[in-house]
Amino acid sequence: MKSVCKIIILGSTGQLGTALKQVYQNNDRYISTFLNRRSVNLSRTESIHKLKDYDFDILINTAAYTAVDKAESQQRRCAKINALALEEIAAICQKKQALCVHFSTDYVYDNDLNRPLLETDPTTPKSTYGITKLLGEKLLRAICKKHFIIRTSWLYSRQGQNFVNTMIRLSKEKDEIRVVNDQIGSPTFVDDLALVTDKLISLYREGNQQSDLFGTYNFSNQGETTWYGLAKEVFRIKNIKTPLLPITTEDYPTPAKRPAYSVMDCTKIKAVTGMTIPDWQDGLRRCL
Repeated sequence: MKSVCKIIILGSTGQLGTALKQVYQNNDRYISTFLNRRSVNLSRTESIHKLKDYDFDILINTAAYTAVDKAESQQRRCAKINALALEEIAAICQKKQALCVHFSTDYVYDNDLNRPLLETDPTTPKSTYGITKLLGEKLLRAICKKHFIIRTSWLYSRQGQNFVNTMIRLSKEKDEIRVVNDQIGSPTFVDDLALVTDKLISLYREGNQQSDLFGTYNFSNQGETTWYGLAKEVFRIKNIKTPLLPITTEDYPTPAKRPAYSVMDCTKIKAVTGMTIPDWQDGLRRCL
């Protein structure tokens, strides 16, 4: 690989894009280009084709359609951004012999297994969001040889729209807050995801370009909780006194079905990177 690597980040103003920008913008090992929706819009094929005009060695795609419930009534738009756009991106990366780094979701599993989920476990998504993200994975794998697909879950950051910030906002607006307590997963601090992504890229750049490095990885902070448990820890750290009430999924029906259990096994990414993954409480403390 070249001593200075040209890297493009799509979705650079989102939660993950912002965290990756912090990693790469002042990094003398990279010449970085940060593209937002105005620069490259994944819902428009002609806009994606602008990427052909860029010279890059690595493309990191953090852009996605993530409005999980709205996706049930906007299936075509969701599929365009989460799946069909990947077909175009993968083809461009393959032609340039570039590495494509893409992020997926725990929603692709939803396979009714009640143990930490492996990358090789069945993928049986039950929501439009999960179905389109899985299709995007398949298209990328089929077209672009050099790829990392990182499945993550319950992502949050200091800025932007996410569950943690929503709970803090609602605590100032409501007398009490009801939160689902029967969906189990692993919250992920976006800064930790950015760091492990950079580690995988570093391994690739160091010459570890053998085919077994490429592929699909799970990453989340360690441990498990429910949405109620996560909210409770947010309130404890922030010393928020607004009452929290646990409810069931049936008490809070949504257009999209959520996985009841989506804790992911991260053994593979830990073994490959040699990194220790912080637990979710530690990530939340650092975020807040």
